[in-house]
Amino acid sequence: MSIRSKTLFGLMLALGAPSLAQDVQGPPSDPVRPAGRAPKAARLSLDDHVTTARFIAKDAEAKLGHGPIIVKSNPDADLQQTTGAVFEAALVDQLAKAGYNTAQTEAPDGQLAELIVTRTIVEPEAAKQKPVSGTAMMGISNRGSMMGLALNIDLGKARKAIIATQIKVRIKDRKTQATLWEGRASMETRDGDAHWTEDAIATRLAAALFDGFGQPGQAHIVSVQTP
Repeated sequence: MSIRSKTLFGLMLALGAPSLAQDVQGPPSDPVRPAGRAPKAARLSLDDHVTTARFIAKDAEAKLGHGPIIVKSNPDADLQQTTGAVFEAALVDQLAKAGYNTAQTEAPDGQLAELIVTRTIVEPEAAKQKPVSGTAMMGISNRGSMMGLALNIDLGKARKAIIATQIKVRIKDRKTQATLWEGRASMETRDGDAHWTEDAIATRLAAALFDGFGQPGQAHIVSVQTP
């Protein structure tokens, strides 16, 4: 895996489409962890923290959580198609739990969920150390000669990079293209962690993002003009 900031897959949203987040002042809503960058010690522990922010258009609550919806994403050409499919499947699962009909995808009066997933290197992989290192010292005096040797043995593996994964979801009315809801969720994991597989990360982020979906107090309410 190339350790560099990289977009896993994304949908380029229409130019000029209003972002709900741009109309909000103050910190994002985050029932999982307070917003803002965690201190380094906390980031190194990587104990399943997820940061979320959610925004809902004014008077859009009644439109959410029912009816047909489709998920649209655009996988990066350089990545395996299964990468995008894993995050998309996690999103579809949460939309179904929220009350949407994810099987009926051709209804023109339904809704559209646009999905973007990004990964960024938060802390690069540690430099590899020599397994055996040491120093030697020799000396000669009128009482004879001396020699000292100090060895340092390190059989541990170099610490892998810490990667931040973020998902962004925007739900729009298919007929009017008005944005009804949008949110983002992110978490940090260590590259190659057997516990945090791609599927586990996708499931955790989608579940945190849609926790309390559409309920009062779970998202900032903002006014949005219909395009």
